[in-house]
Amino acid sequence: MNYLKQLNSDIKSGNFSKKDEALNLLTVLDAETLHPGLQMYRSYLLAKIYYLNSKHGDVLENMLAANNYYKEIFFIARHNDLKVNDSRYHFKHAESFYRLYLHSLCYIRREELLKESFRLTHTALLKYPKNSSLNWLMDEITK
Repeated sequence: MNYLKQLNSDIKSGNFSKKDEALNLLTVLDAETLHPGLQMYRSYLLAKIYYLNSKHGDVLENMLAANNYYKEIFFIARHNDLKVNDSRYHFKHAESFYRLYLHSLCYIRREELLKESFRLTHTALLKYPKNSSLNWLMDEITK
């Protein structure tokens, strides 16, 4: 766990080479050897890297990758009969759909993305009604 926390610090540091190194290390890390909770955290860190990369590179490509890793968190939880109790995971999962909506060019796809973001945000707000990030996202979605 400390190893993954250090990688999180490297990712948040703003240092592009540390972030790229963290991406390489997380990619080669055999997730199957990790406890499911650590698998979820690994997916979160990978999603975070791609989310941050979307601010400096190909927005759509990086957001798609981030979205897939956020979805993986919930897949791992369901597969292992776990609950996702971290509100950040719920927020980032819903927000990634919203960000894809903002950058998608296909009208039909945009509507699907917005509906999914709304659904995920609404569900998360039932569990975390006072979460300011989730409330902000719902306000953005319903504008």
